[in-house]
Amino acid sequence: MRHPYLQDDAFTPEIEQEQITIAVFDRAIAKFKDILLVEDLQEDLVRDALKTLNELVFHQETADRMIDEGILEIVAGLLKNPN
Repeated sequence: MRHPYLQDDAFTPEIEQEQITIAVFDRAIAKFKDILLVEDLQEDLVRDALKTLNELVFHQETADRMIDEGILEIVAGLLKNPN
């Protein structure tokens, strides 16, 4: 009751494409991975996700988790986009 946001029904596996925010706990990097894998995602949302990931990468554990999740390969593919 003290932490209602931690209840199981508060978390859904569905990706809300309009919501680029930091997920909680261990889901943060995985959420951004799922967002970046969405086909035809608006370019401004991709930009916002990449900016947030860039802000998170300063911490070594977060950088390691990004590597483990395959973020580098996903982002490398996004670099081909002229925008």
